[in-house]
Amino acid sequence: MEKKLKYFLENIHARSQRELEQLDLSLAAVQEEARKEGAAAAAEKVARYKEQALSELRNVNQVELDARQTENRRRLLEQRQVWADETAAKVTARVRDYTAGPEYPGRLAALLASALDVLGRGGPVTVYLRREDMALAGELQMTAKGAALSFMEGEFGLGGLIAASPKLGRRVDLSFDTALEAARDRFGELAGLELD
Repeated sequence: MEKKLKYFLENIHARSQRELEQLDLSLAAVQEEARKEGAAAAAEKVARYKEQALSELRNVNQVELDARQTENRRRLLEQRQVWADETAAKVTARVRDYTAGPEYPGRLAALLASALDVLGRGGPVTVYLRREDMALAGELQMTAKGAALSFMEGEFGLGGLIAASPKLGRRVDLSFDTALEAARDRFGELAGLELD
């Protein structure tokens, strides 16, 4: 992108040089006419003409440069968004593979233990699982001895769990969906995907 910008700036500079050469030729003609009108009037006329032409040239070049920079920023942001989407899709595929594997039930049990460490085992706890994991509810109940658990289908699709204690008014979200969204937000911040 820097090469393109450098090429663009060199192009503008070359075009400016050509226009300046043409301006010098026009200036020579004006100077010849001015010699006939008188030295003082000619100098003033030449200076005004040159300043006006240079001002117009600067304005045109600046507008073109600003437009090009804005377009380059827009393209960069679009490409970063594509990368973020591709990365999220790859992570989602890996999570789906993991949740279909043999280690996943053990991971769910460890997540439940972590949630119970926060919420305690003294009151009722509702554990939300994705539909595919509801078959593991009995196994999870056995790993959480002494806890009064009820299981419900959650509104997330990648895996993990959410545990809520109505008695404490607290909830622990250990779903993979929430973790992926947090990672995606963090990636967006690091990659500069947000416009100021």
